[in-house]
Amino acid sequence: MDVIRMGRLCMALFAMGVVGAASAKDIYVSPTGDDSSSGNSAAAPLRTIAAASGRAAAGDTVHLAAGQYSESLVPAASGTAGAPITYSGSGQAVISNVQVGILVSSKAYIVLDGISVNGQNSSPNATVRSFAVVQNSNHITIRNAVFRHAGDWAGVDISSYFSADGRYYAYIPKGSWQQGSTSNVTIEDSTLDDVGNYASAYGDVIQVGPDTSHILIQRNTITHGGHDLVEFDSDFGVLQNNTLNNSYSDTVGGDTGYRSIEVQGSFNLIQGNLLTGARQGGQARVPPLASVRGISNIVRQNVFSNGIAQGEVTWCGTGQTPVMNERIYNNTMYRLGSTALSMWAYTGCTSIGNLVFANNLVVQSRVAPGTLSWAQHGASLPDADLFFSVTGGSGVVDVGLGPTAQSVVKGNLFLPNAGGPAYVITGTDGRITLAAAAAKYPQYFSGNVEARPAFVVALPVAAGDFRLAPGSPGTSAGVFLTQVAGSGNANRIVVKDSTYFSDGNGVTAGDTIQLQGSTQTATIVGIDRSSNTLSLSAALAFTDGQGVALPYSGAAPDIGSGAVAVQPSSPKNFGIQH
Repeated sequence: MDVIRMGRLCMALFAMGVVGAASAKDIYVSPTGDDSSSGNSAAAPLRTIAAASGRAAAGDTVHLAAGQYSESLVPAASGTAGAPITYSGSGQAVISNVQVGILVSSKAYIVLDGISVNGQNSSPNATVRSFAVVQNSNHITIRNAVFRHAGDWAGVDISSYFSADGRYYAYIPKGSWQQGSTSNVTIEDSTLDDVGNYASAYGDVIQVGPDTSHILIQRNTITHGGHDLVEFDSDFGVLQNNTLNNSYSDTVGGDTGYRSIEVQGSFNLIQGNLLTGARQGGQARVPPLASVRGISNIVRQNVFSNGIAQGEVTWCGTGQTPVMNERIYNNTMYRLGSTALSMWAYTGCTSIGNLVFANNLVVQSRVAPGTLSWAQHGASLPDADLFFSVTGGSGVVDVGLGPTAQSVVKGNLFLPNAGGPAYVITGTDGRITLAAAAAKYPQYFSGNVEARPAFVVALPVAAGDFRLAPGSPGTSAGVFLTQVAGSGNANRIVVKDSTYFSDGNGVTAGDTIQLQGSTQTATIVGIDRSSNTLSLSAALAFTDGQGVALPYSGAAPDIGSGAVAVQPSSPKNFGIQH
């Protein structure tokens, strides 16, 4: 009897699956269609996206034929985890002549694949204000899009704020904004270009607001943002393998450009990106390539190049995001006007410090230090490779954590542009050589070298060209990130500092680690930050004090960005000057 019942149950479940699959339908839309048509085939398409959205249910696919659509794409219903609603444009469906090209409000499980939005002209003549808005929504994916020319502040706005009537929250009085929840939004494999206005330093190509989480931005090419290419204020997000080139020399002319990224969230992973083109900014500003604040962010395996000022700056002040426990490692920083890293504790700052700058390759820093006569903001560029202003002085406060706010600089390779030694500036000591800093503060400066590296390509252009050539200074010369605490053979390892590592934040793969003296590797599947415990995909044998790193060959990790996941094009004049 049990066998018969089980057989009937299996048949019923099978039938339910068939019915569920059969109920998912294809809906077709064309600019030459008719909303009175069935919409069930490409031969009988609907005319408007709105009509198709009104019919779409979980599991359905809305196919947009090639052509221009002068209406917003606004999903009317949500999908489910196993049956999202998909809008497919095959890269040929273009939305224009609207305020917002795509508006996803209070929805879940929507996929937008190959839908383009084009404002036709740069601001102030763009016919689109924002490409896409995702508000109070979760599990939304935008992929294979081409977004060009938007005139508003945010080209793509990912926000927890929303309007109760479904309108874009930014278009209603701020007092009427409602606080919702937005998470698990992905933007991938897309081209995003030209948002805001360079002269006014206005416009972020992608803006990810606070109180959002688990945002994934990967494998995109992002250019021409008047303010930032990406403003990332989310928590537990990932920004990886993007080309972020904010040079305006091709449109405005001259030595112009602005910042690639600004991060103010926490526990984010920024890796494998090319950040370039931060030059003379609008309103006579002097931008770094990246500004990163927040708690326990990881910045690694990026290439920072062609910046008029710093590679990365971090700071805090009155009412601003605290800056603690950031891990900046295995990046390549190339042809920077001033420092690789600068840190400020402005008046009102209460929490900054315990950063680590490790295994970074800093080549041709201090290209143009000094005062920039044209600049109105950030006009003085320190003639140093590292800058720490955390012990008081004009406009800054002493946070009481020593000359570097207990931040550590270890295992890096420096080659300043003018040759000679690398320099550090602190509020305590002024400008001193890196060697003198190491002698005076060995707890903060150790294992750094000054040498001329050789890249795999003599004149590197693509991000992957910045890998070290075999035998180059910096090869197997890095430090292990942290050490094992205890001995054993298990798939759970306690380390002294887990903040170097990521489990992927639930949106990408976790880190693969390798122990000192071993060729075995394992993937991190979970991290208990309170106990510094890494849960691994496989058991590893380990001993107390053994070094822990990402995968490496040779006796120790290399210095620099290593193999970068994307090979994007880069600005010219990237060769090392001899």
